[in-house]
Amino acid sequence: YWDKDVDYLSSFLALMAGNRARARYPRIAEWTRQTRLNPTGRLHRYADDPRVVDANERIKRFAGPAAKNLIRLVPAG
Repeated sequence: YWDKDVDYLSSFLALMAGNRARARYPRIAEWTRQTRLNPTGRLHRYADDPRVVDANERIKRFAGPAAKNLIRLVPAG
């Protein structure tokens, strides 16, 4: 839990960076996808669902700009 909004932003930015780093290593990415600790790990079961397809497209389109905004909003420190 966070005391300030900026704490949430910096945590989310770290989460995005961690996801991107793990994706570079196929074995780690596969473990991440399969582990019960990953709340979205079973999402692949619904890959053909139009809502999932739409969400994935939006993530691809907006993740980069969102990360840039987070970097801009989180003070260096």
